[in-house]
Amino acid sequence: MGAELSTRVDADTPPETLSQRDFPAVAEPIPIGKCQKIVFLCAAGIPDFSKAGTGLYPNLQTINLSHPEAAFDMGFFRTNPQPFYTLAKSLHPNQFTPIVVHAPIFLMAKNLLHRCLHHNLGTVESATGVPV
Repeated sequence: MGAELSTRVDADTPPETLSQRDFPAVAEPIPIGKCQKIVFLCAAGIPDFSKAGTGLYPNLQTINLSHPEAAFDMGFFRTNPQPFYTLAKSLHPNQFTPIVVHAPIFLMAKNLLHRCLHHNLGTVESATGVPV
């Protein structure tokens, strides 16, 4: 995690590496002004679309759809909106609780966060106040 040589910004800037492969080493340069922009890449921690047992599509099978995508089909919605609303309720921001790793993202949002990129179906990053 970052101990390899970094790519040079320009010929006059020597590469910098982390002192260790741990979270404190990642955070070390932040309070001393060595970071101007920070980007967080967040992976899915809440069900994704297809994971067996916990994914969005397998869970939609419990509401007897002909195919999972039907929940997003406008024609189907007009005749039977309940599956879409069931899905929307399950993804509501109040359904998920931020975990300890979200705390530094929230703190970064106050002044250094450049982007928080994620592919989560849930809205847990938004629940922490992080702009996404």
